[in-house]
Amino acid sequence: MEEIANIIYEYSINKKLADKDFVNKIVNILSDMYGLEYYIKGMEVSKKIFDGSDYSPRNKTMTINIFDSRMLLIEPLPLLVKNKALFVNLDIALAIFHEVDHALLMKLKELGKDSIDVKLYNLISDEELIDEVSKINSKDELTTDDDKKMISNMLKVSKDYIYYQLHHDEAPHERRAIINSHMHLSRIIDILYDTDLSSKDLDKIRYYQLGAFLKICLEGYKKMGEVTNSPSYDYVKKITSMEDLEKIDIYDYNPFRAYNNVKLYKLKDRILYGLPLESPELKKINRKSNPFHVYEKRR
Repeated sequence: MEEIANIIYEYSINKKLADKDFVNKIVNILSDMYGLEYYIKGMEVSKKIFDGSDYSPRNKTMTINIFDSRMLLIEPLPLLVKNKALFVNLDIALAIFHEVDHALLMKLKELGKDSIDVKLYNLISDEELIDEVSKINSKDELTTDDDKKMISNMLKVSKDYIYYQLHHDEAPHERRAIINSHMHLSRIIDILYDTDLSSKDLDKIRYYQLGAFLKICLEGYKKMGEVTNSPSYDYVKKITSMEDLEKIDIYDYNPFRAYNNVKLYKLKDRILYGLPLESPELKKINRKSNPFHVYEKRR
């Protein structure tokens, strides 16, 4: 991560905002680190307002928006950061880490890695449906049973997409990407404390990003007596059949049994995958402590 920290440092110490070269350098470093050359075949840097960053598993292309992070400067805390370029550059790096994690998950899926996050991702992946629905555009009339099936699938994809947009951060692969990207950014900030960048600015950015990180860790969790629900199970149930969800051997519709199935997982892994917790474990996710040890205050 030191190479990436150096790029961020050079831009920020010179009050230079991230540009296409900044993005490409960091993406290339991460691609080499994780062996993602096949999974990131195209790169686009966008400056469109509200366009957002994105990774397309179907096309293996990535878009990083370098405008959205500048919009955050109108929020109260970032306004207090004197080196605005530092804030923006770190936030764009966070977006890059996020989208690269999606590419990495796609690699794990295609390699047949048998992990809970890959299993959950497989249940909510609708790439095949999207491919099938795209065929509708080439037809003049829709009359056969196959045509009707395509229409049905199109409606399902539309419904899933709307639910995904409304509950974006609860999707298992989004939760994973957000948490992993914050862990990377935390390491970058830790390295930057040993440079001549303002430690006061870094403290304010660290505090700001810690709030965003804790929010996603707690996203979707509700106490169900002595245990909690599973945000990932709740999400997947909305967009697939119970029969599909039961293919995951640790799943159970009963929260207590679901917790017993996963209690041997480390706390941070259960949070990463959105699996059940003991209710008291929610209290361990706060500004003073978290099982990931990210954004910890320097002594």
